[in-house]
Amino acid sequence: MGAHDRRRRDTRQPGDCQAHVRGNRGRHLRLHPDRQRRGGHGHSTAAPVCDATASSCHQDYQGGAISWTKTTGAWETYGDIRTLWTALGLEAGTLGYPTGAPVLTTGRAYQTFQNGSIGWSASNGAFAVTGDMNTRWLATGATKGVLGSPTGSAVCGVKDGGCFQTFQNGALDWSKATGAWETYGDIRALWASLGWESSVVGYPTAAPVTENGGTYQAFQNGTIAHSASGTFAVTNDIATRWSALSSASGVLGYPTGNAVCGIKAGGCYQNFQKGAITWTSAIGAWETYGDIRTGWAALGFENSALGYPTAAPVAAKSGTSQAFEHGTLAHSASGTFSITGVIGTRWAALSSASGVMGYPTGNAVCGIKSAGCYQNFQGGAITWTSATGAWETYGDIRSRWGALGFENGPLGYPTAAPVTITGRAFQTFQGGSIGWSTGNGAHHILGQMNARWIALGATASALGSPVADEVCSWTPGKENCYQNFQGGAISWTPSTGAWETYGGIRAYWASKGFEFGPLGYPTGAVTKTATGETQKFQGGTVSWDSTTGLVTTS
Repeated sequence: MGAHDRRRRDTRQPGDCQAHVRGNRGRHLRLHPDRQRRGGHGHSTAAPVCDATASSCHQDYQGGAISWTKTTGAWETYGDIRTLWTALGLEAGTLGYPTGAPVLTTGRAYQTFQNGSIGWSASNGAFAVTGDMNTRWLATGATKGVLGSPTGSAVCGVKDGGCFQTFQNGALDWSKATGAWETYGDIRALWASLGWESSVVGYPTAAPVTENGGTYQAFQNGTIAHSASGTFAVTNDIATRWSALSSASGVLGYPTGNAVCGIKAGGCYQNFQKGAITWTSAIGAWETYGDIRTGWAALGFENSALGYPTAAPVAAKSGTSQAFEHGTLAHSASGTFSITGVIGTRWAALSSASGVMGYPTGNAVCGIKSAGCYQNFQGGAITWTSATGAWETYGDIRSRWGALGFENGPLGYPTAAPVTITGRAFQTFQGGSIGWSTGNGAHHILGQMNARWIALGATASALGSPVADEVCSWTPGKENCYQNFQGGAISWTPSTGAWETYGGIRAYWASKGFEFGPLGYPTGAVTKTATGETQKFQGGTVSWDSTTGLVTTS
C-alpha cells in the first residue's frame, strides 16, 4: 500500500489527521470493522489518511483498504478488483470511489464505483465496465446475471462509433443511436454469422424477450428469433409486420425459416409456425394463416388468380375474410371460398361479410343465361351479366324471383339493388319488378303496369307496395290486367295503357262497378287540382274535392 500512500498530498501533520478521523469523520471507517474481517484485510497498516477538507479518507489494511467519502460512504477494496482499480488511478481515475462492497459468487465477483464497475472471474481476471454498458450489465444482474463476468475490456471504434465488451456468456454492444444491449446464446451465434453490427440487422435495440416457447430480440433492421424451429432473422418490412402482430406471441408464432425472395413480381415470403408473411414493393407485407392460407395455397399462392394479399385478415360474423390483389378469400362455417371480379366488388360495397350478404357458401358459377355468373352467400346471392352488372338479391324478393325461375323466368336478371323504406322494398329486373311490404309479402309487377308503378315512385308512391300478383284476362279483343297495391291499383288494356286509381276517385269508380260500369277504364293519370284531383276514364272525367269529399263527373 506504499504506492497508495504516496499519491496523496495531505498537508496536515499526521497527528492532525488522526484527530480529525477520530473526531468528525473517523466513525465512517470504524463503523465497518466487519468489512476487514469479511474481506480478509487483516489489521490496519497505517492510520486513516484524509484530504485537506476532510471530505474523503482511506485507511490501508494488510489485505486492501477502506475508502470513504461523504457521498459514497465507506467501502473496502481488495484482491484483483483493487489491483485493477489501482492501475486505473484509484479514485482519481476513470472509476472514482467505490459505492458498494464487492459482491461475491462462486468464481465471480464485482464491485460498483462512481463511474462504472469492475467485474472479476477466476478464469479471466478483472475488467472495468463503464458508461451505458455498465448500466445495462448491472440491470441484467452483473456477475449473477445471464452474461456473467467480463472477459475483456470494451472495444470501441466499430460501426457508427460503437463499442462492444465480451462476457463469459455473451456480450454487450453499444451505439449512440441504440444504447447498450446484451446478446447471448443462439441469437448471438446467428448475429455473429450474419456479420455482427455490420450485418443486415445492425445493432440490437432491446433486450431478448423469452415467451411462447422461444426467444427473440429486436435489432435496428429486424429481429432474430430462436425456437424449437431454429434460429432465423426476420428483416425489413416483414419484420415490421411481424412486430405489429405481437411477434412470437401473435397469431404467427416463431419463424421456421429465412425469407425467400425472387418470387412473382420480385416478392418475398417467410414462413412462421402458424402461417407466413408475404411481401412485394407495391403492396407491402401481409400475413396469411389458417383456413384462408390453406385456401390460397390450394389456388396456387401468389401465382393464382387472386395474386398477393393486400390487407390483413378481417374477422366478422363468426368468420374471416382477407383481401387480395384480384379478389377476396372468405372462410366461415360454410367453407373457404374466393370472391372475385365485379361480384367481389359488389360484395365489398355491401360491407363484405359484415353486410346483408354474409359469407359465401360456394364459389362463383358462370355460364348461365346470357353468359352470366352468380355466387351464393349466407344471406342471398349476387348475380352478374355484362349487360346488367352485378346485383344482390335476398330475402322475400329473392324467394319470389326464385319461384319465378330466377334469370330464366319472366323477370330476367336484376338491374339494380333493392330499394328499402320502412316496411316496404322493391327491386327492378330486366322484365319488371318485385315489390314487398310487411304483411303482404313479395309480388312481381310486369310490363306497362311495372313501368307506370316505377314512374309514380314505386313503394314511395301513393300506391305503396303490391298486395297481390296481377290478374289478367287474355280473351281476344278483351285483353286486360289489373294489380292491387296498398293504396290503390293499376289497370291496363292495350288501348288505354296502364294507369293508377286511388283515393276518392277510385272509391267512386268502384261504386260504379270499376271497368264494367259506365266509366270503363282509366285513360290517364290522376291530376292534382287546387282542391283535389281529377282523372279521365273511357266514359268521362271524374273530379274529387278533398275538402268536401264530393265527386263530380263530366
